[in-house]
Parts: sequence; C-alpha cells; structure tokens
Amino acid sequence: MKNRIPTDFFDLADRYLSGDLAQSELSEFETLLLSSPELQELYLDYAENSHDLNLVINSQKQNELAMAGIRHGTSGTLWTASSRFLARNRWQSGVIFAASVLLLIGGFLIYSRANSSQDQVAWLSNAQNCDWENGTRGFGNMKSNTLLKLRSGLAEIDFASGAKLILQGPAELKLLTTKSARLVSGQLTVRIPKTLTGFEIITPNGRVIDLGTEFGISIGDDKTTKVVVFEGEVEAFATTGAAAKVPVLLAAQQEATLETDQVIVSLPDQLGNNAFTRSIVAPPQIIASTKRFDFSKNQTAGIKDTNGKFIGLDTRLPGTGGDLLEHDENWVHDEKAGLLRLTTTRSDINRQTGMDTGEYLGVRLADYGFTGDEDFSVTATLDSIPLMEDVGQFGLYAGSKSDLNIRGGFLNWNVETSEFNKFFLVNDERGIDKDTHTVGLLSAGVHLRLILSRLSGKYSLRVENLSDGGQITLEIKHPEFLDGKSEMYVGLFGANPFSEARKRISIRDFSVTVWVPKTRLASK
Repeated sequence: MKNRIPTDFFDLADRYLSGDLAQSELSEFETLLLSSPELQELYLDYAENSHDLNLVINSQKQNELAMAGIRHGTSGTLWTASSRFLARNRWQSGVIFAASVLLLIGGFLIYSRANSSQDQVAWLSNAQNCDWENGTRGFGNMKSNTLLKLRSGLAEIDFASGAKLILQGPAELKLLTTKSARLVSGQLTVRIPKTLTGFEIITPNGRVIDLGTEFGISIGDDKTTKVVVFEGEVEAFATTGAAAKVPVLLAAQQEATLETDQVIVSLPDQLGNNAFTRSIVAPPQIIASTKRFDFSKNQTAGIKDTNGKFIGLDTRLPGTGGDLLEHDENWVHDEKAGLLRLTTTRSDINRQTGMDTGEYLGVRLADYGFTGDEDFSVTATLDSIPLMEDVGQFGLYAGSKSDLNIRGGFLNWNVETSEFNKFFLVNDERGIDKDTHTVGLLSAGVHLRLILSRLSGKYSLRVENLSDGGQITLEIKHPEFLDGKSEMYVGLFGANPFSEARKRISIRDFSVTVWVPKTRLASK
C-alpha cells in the first residue's frame, strides 16, 4: 500500500468482531474504510481466504455481490449501528452486511500479516523418519498459510494456542491461524488442552471444531473424510446444506463420515479400525550385547577340551555332536599360544551324515537377548589356515538345527588335491545344501577374520585377509526358512566329509553380538 495502515484501524476491526465497538468508534471505522480504496482492495485480495479462516459467509452468491458492490463504489453509509444491533436487522441491506463482515475479516488478516509476532502460528516440535516434498519442509516457527507436504513419517506440530497436532505421512496440511488448519489429504490427530476450545480442522468435505478433546481425521484417496473422537467432544459440520450450519456432536469413542452435505455417525458395529498415531514414540535405543572369547585367557565355562579345560563355547548346534565325549578330544585350549584349536571330523551337514560326531560348537543367541527378530553377528579370527582336501571345509554357521542353517567359510571344492581353498556361503534346508555361492582362491598359511552377520534381516559373510589387508563379502538368496526362529545358534565348524584328511583350525578369538533394545537389557 502507498499509505501506512493506521494502527487503530485494526484495533477497531478486532473489537468490531468481538462486538465491543461504541457508536462513535463505529463511525470512525467507517470513515477510515471509505477514505481508502486500497483498504477495499485489500479486502478483495484476502476475502478468498475468509472461508478457511472463519467460515462466516456460507453463501457464495452473497460474497460475489458484496465484492461487486465495493468494486463499483457503493455509495452511502456502510454501517448505521453498532454490531450489538445486528440481530435487530439495522443494517441497510444483506449485501452490505456480507461486504462489511468480509471486509473486516480481510483487514484482520492484513493486520496479522503486518505484525511478525502474530505471524508465527506454529512450529515443528518433533519429527520421526520424515520425508518432506521439496519446498514444504517445516522447521522453526511457521507462518500462516504455510503448506506442509509430508511424503512419509510423523511430524508433531505445536500451535501457539497450545494445540498439538501429529501429521502422518503421506499427508498435506495448510496452517491457517493459531487455532485452525486445513487438512488437504492424509491423516492427523489433534490434542487440545482443557484450557482451549474452538480449535478447527477444515477438510474438503467439512470441518471439525473441538470442545476440549483429542480427535483424529483421515482423508481417503476418494476424499472421504473420517472423524474419530478419542476423548472429549467435537462439533462436526458438512460443507453445504443444513449440516453446514447445525453441527453434529460427537463424543468420545464415536466416529463419523463427513460428506459434502451431511455428517453420518457410525453405528457401533460399523466402527472402522483407523490406525491413528496419537503420540510420537522414540524408537527403542538399540545397543550391542556382545560376548568375546579371548583364548589367551583361562575360560571358566563351556565344553571341556581333551585335557579337561573349559573352552568357553558351551552349546552345540542341535542335531550334532551326540556321540562326542565329555572331554572333547577334537578341541585343545592352548592358553600359552593364545589359541583354541579344532580338529575336523568326518561329517557332512549336506545329506546329514556323521552328524553324531560333527563339530558345530558355539553359543545360543537367546542367552544374549535374541528373541527372533534382532540382528546379530558372529566373528572368528583364524591363524595360519590349513589347505583343505576332498571338499574339506571350516568356518562359521548360524541356524536353528543341523538341517536348517546357513554356513560359510573355506573349502577345497575339488576332490583332487588343489593348492587353494575357495571362499563359500551356502544355505542348508532339510539337510540339503542349496544356493551355494563360491568365489576366489586363498592359499594356506594366511591369517584371516570371518564375520557372519544378519543385518537388517539380510545375511552375509565377510572375510578379511589379515595377511595382506584385502577383504570380500558374499551374499546369497535369503534363507526364509530361518525367519522368525527364536531359537538360533551360531558358532564354528570344521569337517572332512569324504576322506580321513583331518585338518587343524586355529582360532585366536571368537565373539558374538546381538543388537537389542536397551530397555530389555536394563530389565534383566
């Protein structure tokens, strides 16, 4: 505007809306308005927003007539009496009444926009996994008419009035005032403090006004609008017809559908199962529950080796080792060398032969917080690996029993003698190996680290060559047969399936990690 808006103009407008203008102030307000065509144009600019902000004019025809009257310079006094006398029909015409109300609403909007302290209507107070559409991300203080487009995630918005709103993506929301917003699409919940009433959510099919409560609104792909009241009461309006003027009262645990011209309350047996998010709960803090076995130190538990020493590892994969002695002669704990040594046995997990003497020793994951869904990892550092013969193999396994597991490590794939071991990973379901993946060649004598992991539900095996610094990772088809298994075991194995060529595997350390919620460990 070319001229500065008089400060008292908006004070008068504000008190007009509340019905507190004296007759002399009403005349002053009229004079200000009639003296400035620019104020009238400002009304025209902002009148289109009046429906969103107050919804006081429900007749589009009246609105158009009112704007036309101002554009054509309607002569005469616009107001002849205080707003206190509106109910007594002391306005000159219904058209001028509509124009006056909308004009004052427009002025109030302008006033709000001219004062930055009132322009901040809400702010983003919490967010979880939010993906915002470019240019619509909410942050800091947000102004009136801010449009938020949330592709996914949860966003908590605090209004200056005290209302709290949780937007659940995908959704689109337009902020209007400290006590109102328009839900264009998607889903939200609103919690209102007991000291506040009148918070309003506008939708394509109507609006909802709270009476001190908590409620949810969802807009379907077909623009169907559902309202669910969790606590307290709300008033629900349609857009047109009688339901636009007379609200339908909804109490706690009631639902309704807003249609353009009616509000349909659901019967008890018609209540939907809307998954509204009523609070943003921080995801549990995940921490690593780890046990490391250092074989340079004395072990105080587990299976006993051939000399009666504890080796730390305490559980065999179910279905294996049934005929092995209490002092297992295939294991030697050499504390002086800092090694645990395993001598392979003639067993073949594929086809399930020799399982009673099969060496598949490790730990039970449940002892470290595993319940079936958690990620885990098992690691072993091996010294000076041997050259295997006739499909001889060693490495790590994870599974629920001998015929349901995944295992990997190194083997000599050829029946005839080869100078190299091959890196492999294989699924074993019902005792049959499948999805075998092999790669690379590795000479005997190198030091390496094997890491078998399930991360984000996906299994992989990584080998780190500690002799030259190289590393490689293998992945195969996901073993769905292990999904949901709560009883899982991980550990070391060594086998010479088709010959008597027993080999010695030297393990420097072994560790297992399960990633579990911190609260679960704290409760133990």
